[in-house]
Amino acid sequence: ATAGVFSPLTSLSEQQRVDLKTLQSQSMHSSSLEVCDVNPVGVPMGILLVKADTLAQVTTLVSSTAIYPYTEVQIIQLQTLQQALSTAQARQTVLA
Repeated sequence: ATAGVFSPLTSLSEQQRVDLKTLQSQSMHSSSLEVCDVNPVGVPMGILLVKADTLAQVTTLVSSTAIYPYTEVQIIQLQTLQQALSTAQARQTVLA
């Protein structure tokens, strides 16, 4: 399944447990928040793109998956061009 991704010190039973948790976490794909999920085979990294109103929604979604305890997660909020422009204008007002 994910040969080559685990440390050679990870037991086979632990590797199988992580593989099972990964499969169980696929249920997250049915979430209406998910836009795109990229998980290259053999690469211990993935990118999940979701559309949500708050970072708390994203955190709740991701932390509810079975694989979450086995992962390192970094959540980055992206903005539309209009949101970024509004943010920049608000910062200029504060600095003026």
